[in-house]
Amino acid sequence: MSAPQKQRNVRTRPTPRSTRTNTSAFWRSPRLYYFLSSILIFALLTFLAHKQAPRPDPFQPLQALSWDWLKYPIERNAFKRLPVITSNLNDVFALPNSEKVWAVGDEGMIVHSEDGGETWVQQEAD
Repeated sequence: MSAPQKQRNVRTRPTPRSTRTNTSAFWRSPRLYYFLSSILIFALLTFLAHKQAPRPDPFQPLQALSWDWLKYPIERNAFKRLPVITSNLNDVFALPNSEKVWAVGDEGMIVHSEDGGETWVQQEAD
């Protein structure tokens, strides 16, 4: 019988990787699906945000965590979308013991308020 031979640890050089990429592994990777689904969700939410209607009364205080807080967007410059009085005001009339107010101006402009001047509605001159 021969003596047992020692086993040698022989290190082999790693084989060089091919320069071609494995495209099928790329398309099967979960990262690609996560990325594409996040882009799709972002595009959908952006579209919905642009279609969201503004609050009917921008001066009403907003209550956090209410349905209106979720339904309407937060407006920073709500006054910019409201109508502007462009003519000069000539006179203001208020009924005593009431919150009704009228204001008249140039070019037949008449506006009135039912709530003491919080909101104004343009009135047609007859």
